[in-house]
Amino acid sequence: MELLRLASAVNFLDAQPLLDAVASAIAQRLRGQSAATTALLQQLVHNDAEDTVVWPLNLPDDVFSLVLERLGKHDTLSLLRAVSDVSPAWSRGAPDRLRVALRTWARGCTLHELAGRQGLMWFGEHCVGIMLARLEHYPQAQDELRTADGAGWLPLHHAANAARADDTRKPTTSPLGLGTILSPQRRQAQNEAIIRALIDAFGEATFVASKSVHVGCTPRDIARKVQAPYFTQDLLGPRL
Repeated sequence: MELLRLASAVNFLDAQPLLDAVASAIAQRLRGQSAATTALLQQLVHNDAEDTVVWPLNLPDDVFSLVLERLGKHDTLSLLRAVSDVSPAWSRGAPDRLRVALRTWARGCTLHELAGRQGLMWFGEHCVGIMLARLEHYPQAQDELRTADGAGWLPLHHAANAARADDTRKPTTSPLGLGTILSPQRRQAQNEAIIRALIDAFGEATFVASKSVHVGCTPRDIARKVQAPYFTQDLLGPRL
């Protein structure tokens, strides 16, 4: 409780190192203690609270973004689940807390990583939300949409490759999902949502040919090579 009050006070000062230190201390207090966290937050909430509660003491999103950064993905999800059970007011704040978490995780991932196979492995069903958060909040994402990586691929090439047929035959365990398993159908739906998001953001990528791996192949060509479902191939452009 005192750490939260200190964070609230320090947030009004131009003292980023001090705020970072307080955020680290809060994260250490919250890490891996969902039951203790719930009990702590219940002390801050009145039973008759009607207003939506996002963060304790109405702390701003940017302060808790620092905390979530230090908590890591697994402990952040544990925290989000724990605080949603504190009260109806906290439950109503769950979408806003998740939005802050997605924006925080998006800071450290490129679109090439999110669109590729590791994106779904890292983030599971949250991968699309993180990609959309990166496109919305981080200007460098616009360059990533148009810039080939070391494989000569744009993010859309990676998304096309991630739709490979052999991946849909087995479930994928998402480390971020704390052991939850994405079924082949859910994984395919996520991949198609990623492709749609990338096309909405930079539709011209469907015409760009790879410059290294599968030289001269458009994203649709790559999807065809990896035997992605026909519906996924059609998302990437008409058949020639």
